[in-house]
Amino acid sequence: MSEEDYSSLPLDERLVHNVWKVRLSAYEELAKLFENSRNDQDDCFQTLNQRPELVKKFSTDSNVVAQETALKTVSAYLKYGGSPTVVGRLKGAGVITSICEKGLSSSRAKTKEYATEILLQMVEISPQPDTIIEDIIPSLSNRLPKLVAGCVSALHAIVENFGCAVILPKGIIPSLGKLFGHADRNVRAETTKLTVELYKWMGDSLESVLFPNLKPVQQKDLTKAFDAVKGTSVEQQRLTRSQQLELEKLESNNGANQNEDVDMDDAGDVQSSAPTFDPADLVDPVEVLNKLPSDLDARIGSAKWKDRKEALDDVYAILEKTIKLANDDYTPLIRIFSKCMKDANIQVVQLAANCTEFIVRGLGKSFNKYQTLILAPMIERTKEKKASVATALETCLDAIFKTSSLGDVLEDILAGMKHKTPQVKIASTNYLQRCLASTTVAPSRSEIDSIMEIGVKLLSESQEPIRQASTEMIGTLMKITGERELNVFLEKIDDNRKAKVNAFFETVQVNSKLGSGSKAGQSTSSNSNISDKRSGTVPQRKTKVQTSAPSIPAKRGASSPVKRIDEAPKVSAFGRGLTGRSLASSNTPALQLPNHNSSKQRQEPALTSAERDELHALREEKNQWLAQQKRDNQIQVQLKEEIIALTQEVSHIRSQSDLAQKDLTNALLMAKQKETQIHRLNSDLESARLKSRDLEQTIELMKLKQNQAQVPQSFNHNGLYNNSNGSPFESKVSNEFRSPEPRPRVTSGELSSRVKRLSIDSDTFKENSFLSKSSNSYNRFSPQKSPELTPARETLEVDSNDDSWKRAAEVTSQLKARIEKMKARSRNSTLNFMRSYVITTLACITCSPVSSGTGFFMILVPVKRVIDAAIRPRINKALTGVETKGVKFSINPFCDIALEESLRIREANKGLVDSIHAVSIGPTKSQDVLRTALAKGADSSTLVDVGDQEVEPLNVAKLLKQVVEKQESNLVILGKQAIDDDSNQTGQMLAGLLNWPQATNASKVEIDGDTVTVTREIDGGADTLRAKLPMIITTDLRLNEPRYASLPNVMKAKKKPLEKLKAADLGIEIASRLETIQVVEPPARDAGIKVESVDELISKLKEAKAL
Repeated sequence: MSEEDYSSLPLDERLVHNVWKVRLSAYEELAKLFENSRNDQDDCFQTLNQRPELVKKFSTDSNVVAQETALKTVSAYLKYGGSPTVVGRLKGAGVITSICEKGLSSSRAKTKEYATEILLQMVEISPQPDTIIEDIIPSLSNRLPKLVAGCVSALHAIVENFGCAVILPKGIIPSLGKLFGHADRNVRAETTKLTVELYKWMGDSLESVLFPNLKPVQQKDLTKAFDAVKGTSVEQQRLTRSQQLELEKLESNNGANQNEDVDMDDAGDVQSSAPTFDPADLVDPVEVLNKLPSDLDARIGSAKWKDRKEALDDVYAILEKTIKLANDDYTPLIRIFSKCMKDANIQVVQLAANCTEFIVRGLGKSFNKYQTLILAPMIERTKEKKASVATALETCLDAIFKTSSLGDVLEDILAGMKHKTPQVKIASTNYLQRCLASTTVAPSRSEIDSIMEIGVKLLSESQEPIRQASTEMIGTLMKITGERELNVFLEKIDDNRKAKVNAFFETVQVNSKLGSGSKAGQSTSSNSNISDKRSGTVPQRKTKVQTSAPSIPAKRGASSPVKRIDEAPKVSAFGRGLTGRSLASSNTPALQLPNHNSSKQRQEPALTSAERDELHALREEKNQWLAQQKRDNQIQVQLKEEIIALTQEVSHIRSQSDLAQKDLTNALLMAKQKETQIHRLNSDLESARLKSRDLEQTIELMKLKQNQAQVPQSFNHNGLYNNSNGSPFESKVSNEFRSPEPRPRVTSGELSSRVKRLSIDSDTFKENSFLSKSSNSYNRFSPQKSPELTPARETLEVDSNDDSWKRAAEVTSQLKARIEKMKARSRNSTLNFMRSYVITTLACITCSPVSSGTGFFMILVPVKRVIDAAIRPRINKALTGVETKGVKFSINPFCDIALEESLRIREANKGLVDSIHAVSIGPTKSQDVLRTALAKGADSSTLVDVGDQEVEPLNVAKLLKQVVEKQESNLVILGKQAIDDDSNQTGQMLAGLLNWPQATNASKVEIDGDTVTVTREIDGGADTLRAKLPMIITTDLRLNEPRYASLPNVMKAKKKPLEKLKAADLGIEIASRLETIQVVEPPARDAGIKVESVDELISKLKEAKAL
């Protein structure tokens, strides 16, 4: 049966047909349409332009033959109709990922070749090639080794064709360490090829970034591979679309030149030069200040040099591993290194110089603000003659200059050249010579004068090393400024020394020229910008332009006459790329290139002197403008770095401000809580004072009544009565007046009744008689009423002497005033007592949880120190318990849950919890778990030190009862059990001792005023309990997830109160009543038997007599 003809179907339908041969023919037909298209806007491209998801479907065709043709068609699509917009659509449709997964992992060589070519074409067309790399990188983590190896091979092809001038290696390098550790050798081999290709472009900077992540064996193998390609020149083999357009524009401009030859050396400078890479640009910054030892200042200030050296060794180990440092405040650290420069031990000096060098390289330009702290002490320390120390200082000084400029270091260098120590003079002069040789900006006139003023003096020094150092420095400066500039300073120098200066002047190499932009400086500038502006650089094709070739391509012509000035192409405003550089040589002799085709050479028109002067002036103006532009760019870069630094500083300050605000809020809350406690204590104190005052008044009244009660007994044997003033009254009272029975002692009840009856207006009190006529006054002092009292009192006679009556009246008035004063005091005391009672009542109402709930809960949380739950316990050799030596201890997990629940109760009920008190019963080392509890949020803690003795649960409950009563706690939350003994008894026993309600195994706790609702899990579901305070709660594992203590809270916990008690202080005997005989590990579990069917399982169970 003949096959069905599908050629009549539309192309769109055939591209997605179910039959693979139909799709194959459609792919081939579409590829021919692309090849025969007129331009990239042809109608044949519209199908894929409008439906980019079809390209993804092509690349994942299920038939390998059709897939290969489909990828070839996609390659033709990008070749003839590709544009940045098209690449963006394909990238958004996920084409790159599908090509990596289905194309690069294919077993067909042509399929892999087409897939790689598609990726190369997308890199070529895309204005942002790095985005293509970003889509390839995730496939490197795929589980299929074949796919990973294909992706690495594609990356190698991209880097090999476009180089690191187009592809930033920063996105590739982080994945290399993982690829070198891959289990598949093909992946490792492809990774080695990719790494070697990166090394060709990056050089040694790749080693400093990559080697810390590799094993020593891998480093050794890569070092051999790097040595094999070291010094190999690299070139970009394939141009991007933007570079092709610039090259075409450049060639068209060169073909149109009429008046000026092209200096091919200048045209090839940028093409043949590889971009330079700073390792710091390839990694993320690292924060190191938080990794430094906290006691660094104390150790550096130690009197022992070994302590100082060990401290710097720790810092060195931290800084050595970092390439780029985070922008932070390193002033204290730099001050420490500056102090170490004056250390007597040279090892300390060397380590400080090495550490400073790491910081300089890690901060780069940002180190400029710390330069003044370290540069002068370091230059002064160059007097050290030991080679290792001198090398460390020189390396650090050179690194400092690379991050700054000549003007920044010149003042300190000149001070070192004036130093009295010859070795410092030599080292400072040599340092200045190195700075002059490497600087890209020529020194100013004033700087030249300052340098030569001291340099000429050093030429006349008595020591030859000083004179030689000055000779080399002046020769280097002469190379920058020219001989004419320095002739005025060298007039008085002898000819022999001048000859040495001139000899060094002829051989030294510099990177700057005074008054003009030197080629070296321009090359350095272009190299520094090439990694940032890759699209503006036009690399060389495979067929490079040979500057020494005897002929020039015919397209450009043999030579060209000098172009008119008004027709000269304008210089780009940004000065980057080949289109931004003038191809005209700055040297006049280079305008005439030798031409072997003399028959075609055209005659050059002569220039007038005015035109030459004008041309010279324009060139000078151009050089000045370029130099000014370079300075402006440097200033702009510095300003950007300062802005970034200030932004980070502002962010840091804001974060510190937020932390300070949080601390202030916490402090205010604590102050408010303490203020409430103080108010309550003041109320208690005032109540105590009122009570004390009432008791004092009661005592005074009792004393007064006792004195009054003793009045009848004060009759003397002569029948006289002595009043308070000692005045005698005659009395004829007979002995019968006295009661024959002894008078009983006055009780407090009688005294209070007397106070109530005390009245100044009483009719029974008479001024003319001290003794009342009522018989009640004497009945109070005798148990029986005397019948003879009335006639005895009637016979009482008083002397009528006027003086006696006056004295009696005075005594009576004094007694009356005293009684009135006592009554007033009694009334005030009653009012004060009532007022105190009202205040105390209101305070109690305020403290009631039902009304407001401020500071009502006094929570006690017992915590126990146990072996960490993550450690498997081991039985000791004596078989008496678990081995505790060398084992990590931590807080019991159940206790940790109880503490967390207490903290959550306080957070959920603001102001309801007065305090959270943690208590631990155990050895002295139990302070660790208490500090942990304080760091997590407990307010105070108590340690009941019982030594290493094991305390039984009942004794623990008794100790906790005493702590509860001492702390006046009304809610105890503790773990249901400890993971070391699993007793699960302490909470229940404590509730029994206190006679408090209890809720065990709590899985949920809710607070409503003074009512606590607890939900606990039971076998049948959930059980809900409710009780009023006081109460005992034991926690289960499912109650919550404990928090971690933050570092600031750990530091604050050291200042919180921790009370230390002994068991004897609480009056509890903790003698153990149980004895552990032996502790053994449980037997190992027997191995099981795997059964193949249910019948076999039943038979096995019958054999085991389980059925």
